[in-house]
Amino acid sequence: MQMKSQGMPVVSIIVPVYNVGSYLRECIESILRQSFTDFELLLIDDGSTDCSGSICDEYAEKDCRIKVFHKANGGVSSARNWGLENANGEYVIFVDSDDYLLDGALDILDENASDLTICSFETFVEEGERCVHMQDNRILSDEASLRDFYSLNLNTILLRNPWSKIFRRNLIGALRFDKKIRVGEDTVFVMKYLLNVKSCRVSDKLFYAYRVYNISFFSKYNLGISESIYILSQLLEAYDKLNVYSLDFEKWMLLDYRLMCRKELDKHPRQWYKNPIVKSIYNRIKRRMGWKFRIRYALLSMPLFIRMSNFIKDK
Repeated sequence: MQMKSQGMPVVSIIVPVYNVGSYLRECIESILRQSFTDFELLLIDDGSTDCSGSICDEYAEKDCRIKVFHKANGGVSSARNWGLENANGEYVIFVDSDDYLLDGALDILDENASDLTICSFETFVEEGERCVHMQDNRILSDEASLRDFYSLNLNTILLRNPWSKIFRRNLIGALRFDKKIRVGEDTVFVMKYLLNVKSCRVSDKLFYAYRVYNISFFSKYNLGISESIYILSQLLEAYDKLNVYSLDFEKWMLLDYRLMCRKELDKHPRQWYKNPIVKSIYNRIKRRMGWKFRIRYALLSMPLFIRMSNFIKDK
């Protein structure tokens, strides 16, 4: 039996929209055809320059559950925050505008929800293969089981993204996405939300379809060293507060964010390697890494070695 709200929707579905005219209708239609109907759909047009804004308006005219907000471009964090500021539901779901909900996804809201519900999902490539990420049904309701689950999954797609999850709006509270972060802002948000979670439901319910692009992650982002270190500081702060241990997550923080600022790093290696935050993360993992890793890392921190490496590559 479907849950009923007292004048307010049960769930707010927040969709940040920016130049996704090719995919937006598929996303919106997937939400509107849900059998669970007690929702509001917040479409946040983040300064689109294609037809996305008019598509949002077109659907809003047809369905009173849809609210459209047009704003100047500020990035996905700004758009999601705009949605949070205007959400009225007891629960919050984030959907990226080039992805979509699977049929019957919202039916899970008919059942008792925990502080956080994590559902199963699909990843797919356009006109390509689909991969199902199926979870086992379980309820995590004590500190030890939650900590173990976070430790095992913190470095996986399961916990590093806000989609395919159901959040409680009152637990989100004043928490917002950091607009200064271009990549990793969703991981920081989820990790900070986990600090408020006392019970987590993991479900085998297939909920979400996530579109994967055939483009290198590291070619997509080119961060400055100071920007990369700021992101590291936010990730590390949230990680330490969770009081969990994940070597894979610590390695990911250090190595991926180093690669994302590699262009500036080649010119100013000391700015990275001598930074206290970078050194702190490296000191955590070095004893559990092999000698080859440690020697290579030491060499890469030497400006002369980098200049020689770049000279050889140029040749």
